[in-house]
Amino acid sequence: AALLETDYGAERPELLADSFTFTGPVVGPLRKAEFLSSYGESNLREAFPDLEYSYRDVRVCPFDVNRVWYTYSRSGTHSATLRLLGSSYPPTGKRWEAPPECGSAQFDTEGRCVALTGGYVMDRRMGNTEGLGGLFGMCVALGIPTPYPAWLVRT
Repeated sequence: AALLETDYGAERPELLADSFTFTGPVVGPLRKAEFLSSYGESNLREAFPDLEYSYRDVRVCPFDVNRVWYTYSRSGTHSATLRLLGSSYPPTGKRWEAPPECGSAQFDTEGRCVALTGGYVMDRRMGNTEGLGGLFGMCVALGIPTPYPAWLVRT
């Protein structure tokens, strides 16, 4: 719970092991410093004051007891300036409704997160992101440029 409550450790880096990595469908693996730099510089909670993650289906992996899988669907209204990957985007007033995505967190014996995954879309027909997850989906929903051309994500 502490990991989720602190923006995946961005607010409390000590929750992440030194060997931590983040991996998404087209991003990563990012090492701890890269993750904290890129994720920590964004201001999703400020830009989307009504941001919801709607976590559900939290379950311990039957093959790795140190791993937890979860489903989430982010939604919120872009009502303040968004900082993302070195750029700023004024509020659009548009709503972001992501499709359900799957993620996981793996922990070491001290309870620190060693690996985080996310952005894996489970049903691309849902939401307003044209089937894209993570930051790509958010960008599509808001009508702002994606970090890489969106067609690369679809291949």
